[in-house]
Amino acid sequence: MIGVAITTVGWLAVTFATLPTDRTTLQTFYDRIRPMGPGWNGAVTTRPANPGDSVTAAFLCWFLGCVVIYAALFGTGYLLYGKSLPGIVCLVAAGAAAWGLFRALPRVGFE
Repeated sequence: MIGVAITTVGWLAVTFATLPTDRTTLQTFYDRIRPMGPGWNGAVTTRPANPGDSVTAAFLCWFLGCVVIYAALFGTGYLLYGKSLPGIVCLVAAGAAAWGLFRALPRVGFE
């Protein structure tokens, strides 16, 4: 809990001590990533969602991306510590999740 408190205080201190990002950078990020939802309305010029964009597919891509990262990390760690079977299982899971991620990306507007 102490680590969480120190980290939180550090993040808040840096956030309030630095200048905000300029709107041009935020607009460029928004145009490239195209995040869904109303949270960007006050910061950038938003545009309506594409008719083919799917919130469900976006959450699926988010989940699969997390699985790819963590399975690859754990798989690499297992292999480095000599545990071949769990390492291979994790890396196969990472590969399967990456395959699913790249198949689902067109449903959220990325091709």
